[in-house]
Amino acid sequence: MGYWPYNILFEKYKADCTIFFETGTHTGDSVQDAYDLGFKRIISIEKEKKFYDQCMERFQPLDAWEQIKLFLGRTEDNIEKLIQDWVNDRTMFWLDAHSGGGGTVPIQLEIEAIMKHKRNDHVILIDDWNLYEIDKEKVKETLLNRNPLYKFTETRVHRHCGDQFIAYI
Repeated sequence: MGYWPYNILFEKYKADCTIFFETGTHTGDSVQDAYDLGFKRIISIEKEKKFYDQCMERFQPLDAWEQIKLFLGRTEDNIEKLIQDWVNDRTMFWLDAHSGGGGTVPIQLEIEAIMKHKRNDHVILIDDWNLYEIDKEKVKETLLNRNPLYKFTETRVHRHCGDQFIAYI
């Protein structure tokens, strides 16, 4: 699909988030955006070994392994442990773990894992909100049950992108 200007979206909602947590690294463009925007810690998980290896090679010259943490595996199997081990501040979650072409995505499981964290004020962005089988009302309900101050909006950063859903406080 190619690179889209998500950095505009990340910058707009970054506020006081110090951590960027992504599901679905793909080629690492969002990791690069988060790095360029100055997040103190960047965590990204990718299930496809070829993309993981590509990103390890891509970010090797930065020598920023204290800041950038890349993981190989399925979000469904790893997100709770990664949040527990690496998230200690307000975090921007970029939920983008899906295969191209529609179908199901692990969004509800990801949201539930995020809601188990001690903080209840994370910024949550879901990519391609309109293209996948996501129970949108259940996602909103889950977030509001954890913190009734959550606000929601939908946007599209580029005419060739799917819609993005944003939950923020």
